[in-house]
Amino acid sequence: GGDLFAAMEQWDGDDQPTRTAEELIAGLRQSWGIIRAALVEWSPADLAYTYPNDEPQPHRPEVFTRQWVIWHLIEHDIYHSGEISQILGANGITGVDL
Repeated sequence: GGDLFAAMEQWDGDDQPTRTAEELIAGLRQSWGIIRAALVEWSPADLAYTYPNDEPQPHRPEVFTRQWVIWHLIEHDIYHSGEISQILGANGITGVDL
């Protein structure tokens, strides 16, 4: 992701402004666009490529495959999409269509 991901890494910093809905949508489109482009190019063997876990934690693998990382991102988005859907529903707004 290069510069795009580097800029987005700062979004959670204490001194950062609250992002607008438009910024969040643009960020999701850009970040998932990068992943989509990679998946078009990668073979199953490429998905098995591993990265060391530089910050080992209990119940986490010692190495991460690209496939594990992508699935973990999907899990994360599914979880938060459910939270967003509940908040929207509680306010009479249609939830996220997954």
